[in-house]
Amino acid sequence: MDFLDLLVVFEEQEVSAQDDVAYVGVKLGSELETEAQDVLLFFSQRDIGLLDVGYGDIVADVDLPFGSFLALHIDSAEVKSDDGHIISPPFCCSGALYKCFASENYLMRRCSSSSMKYKLVCFDVDGTLVDNVVYSWSVFHEAFKTDAKRREKARDDYFSKKITYEEWAKHDILLWKEKNVRRKDMVEALGNLRLMNGALETLETLKKNGLKLGIISGSINVILETLFPRMNEYFDYVFWNRIVFDDKGFIVDVIPTQFDIDSKGKALKQILEKEGIKAEECVFVGDHFNDVDVMQASGLGIAFDPKDEGLKKIADVIITKKDMREILRYIL
Repeated sequence: MDFLDLLVVFEEQEVSAQDDVAYVGVKLGSELETEAQDVLLFFSQRDIGLLDVGYGDIVADVDLPFGSFLALHIDSAEVKSDDGHIISPPFCCSGALYKCFASENYLMRRCSSSSMKYKLVCFDVDGTLVDNVVYSWSVFHEAFKTDAKRREKARDDYFSKKITYEEWAKHDILLWKEKNVRRKDMVEALGNLRLMNGALETLETLKKNGLKLGIISGSINVILETLFPRMNEYFDYVFWNRIVFDDKGFIVDVIPTQFDIDSKGKALKQILEKEGIKAEECVFVGDHFNDVDVMQASGLGIAFDPKDEGLKKIADVIITKKDMREILRYIL
């Protein structure tokens, strides 16, 4: 059997997660996350605790006695025991550190790079690419002081399936038209909204590595077009709500997205079919309940600064630090 790129291992007694982080940081000279992720329970009574690190020295064949740490510097790996069982940890990623609690010896094998190659990354906007916002529609409703009872009724009618998403969007746009809202008013209403920390660098890095980029969001075009005027240079696909203005800047209409709430996965399917990309080669990055279906349809789902417990449960990776560059270690 051909085992490749076996990794550095050093011994240490069982200590607290906090001490683990401090100890491994000194040992590997790495910048670590402050919190350990959940301990993962695998078959045959093997527990493997996962911490994120960014560095690991590759060495020759090694044995892993009880309580050893593994510093992993590859995108994915299989843990193979002497009795032939294979464990494929679902959270394997570049820079993962494993502390193994098992008496058997283990070997590490690199998975083929082609099997872990991602070709497409799609993003949500509100709370993901753009910071200081949860729902963009609410930002404008509050700024323009629209009738709360009318908009709450429309929202309830949509979720009770009395009206369509398009009818809901046009209803809310009408509330703004009644206030004679212009594009410049919407730009002023953005207030402290800004691009997420590290977003531009992340998009540049992904593009340089040849990945296709997309937006699948229930957000409104004005927000990202204002905060990121060069967005068309980066995104190959954009699905969102687009407001149409006249030559004086007044709202004329809205072209609602067909792909929000529980339909984002359909937009992803369109992209995959057009590009000839497999679902497992796609990454989706989002933060809320309307990202659940598209995240489940993706090969890698990253919950970024998540606001919904349901999303956390189905995500492959959870990132709480509000720095978009954190996603790169899981993709490249």
